[in-house]
Amino acid sequence: MNCLVCDNNITINTLKNLFSPQPPLLCHPCEQHLKPKPGNVLFKKNEWLENVIHRLNQGDIVLIQLFKVQMKSVLQGINAKSGHISIVEYSDELPYPWLKILITDVLGDCDQRKNSTAEPLVIRVVAQKKRSHEIAII
Repeated sequence: MNCLVCDNNITINTLKNLFSPQPPLLCHPCEQHLKPKPGNVLFKKNEWLENVIHRLNQGDIVLIQLFKVQMKSVLQGINAKSGHISIVEYSDELPYPWLKILITDVLGDCDQRKNSTAEPLVIRVVAQKKRSHEIAII
């Protein structure tokens, strides 16, 4: 199998990867660039990640898989606290609707209960000023 980003061959060198139910998506060098960040910003911003975002904006939709697990975890945490998720805005204008596709896919996996009193949630590609009801990828 090949890395989703650089297309290099992925070497499985740990038992965790060998017995994982999901095949690895990234080679070791690329994996080093996708650094999770605590809080509502999912990943640390770096040149490698900006290149991935650029490729997504060009329509390389397979790369949304890189964000799916982290996004699902954050949205499930919000869902558990508030009882539902109400997304009112996906992001600034993007050339390709990959963020909407990602969120739709992730929300399909989340248990959602309707509650009209929840505050709206904004999901962006790049974080703006620190806001309480906003999730950003970088």
